[in-house]
Amino acid sequence: MSNPVILIGDGGHASVVYDLLETIGENVIGYTSPEKTNRFDTLSYLGTDEVIKNYKHDEVYLVIGLGDISIRTKIYEIFSKLGYKFLTVIHPTAHISRYASLGEGVQVFAGACVQANSTIKNNVIINTRATIDHDCAIENNVHISPNATLCGVVKVGESCWIGAGSTIRQEIEIGQNSIIGIGSVVTKNIPSNVIAYGVPCKVVKKNE
Repeated sequence: MSNPVILIGDGGHASVVYDLLETIGENVIGYTSPEKTNRFDTLSYLGTDEVIKNYKHDEVYLVIGLGDISIRTKIYEIFSKLGYKFLTVIHPTAHISRYASLGEGVQVFAGACVQANSTIKNNVIINTRATIDHDCAIENNVHISPNATLCGVVKVGESCWIGAGSTIRQEIEIGQNSIIGIGSVVTKNIPSNVIAYGVPCKVVKKNE
């Protein structure tokens, strides 16, 4: 039996994460949030994130229930530096190649697919039915939204957000801290620190 789990957050993404944790049989002892909400009927409210420090770092696992990249990154960095570990969670209906590599705190949701020789680094979301094909490289703190498709040998830089239903052609590189809008078709490399969308996908403005 693994250590008890604390869920960080209480929004929509947190509810999906909690459902996944229950599905795979994890012992979730409660959730943290700035204040108590009515999101969870059966899960105890522990307090703000500061309450996590009342637990020894080797006594619990943490799972971030927030989809926003900037907030996720901040939480991950704060508690990683304090020695806490983040649980990697995989839905039973997801396919993860035995030749793929997943880092710490990765969340892979229902129907998602990660193919051979792909590398998923820390604190990454592979959302519902997203597909990561062979030899892709996903850096830290990335959110791959539902039904997004990354063809083979795609590289996604740190802190990127790939919008729902987007398709990225093989051998494309997406620079760090960039956002790809919903339903985009990416046929050319995208630089860092931009917002891009469309069919074909084009840079629209800087991502401040």
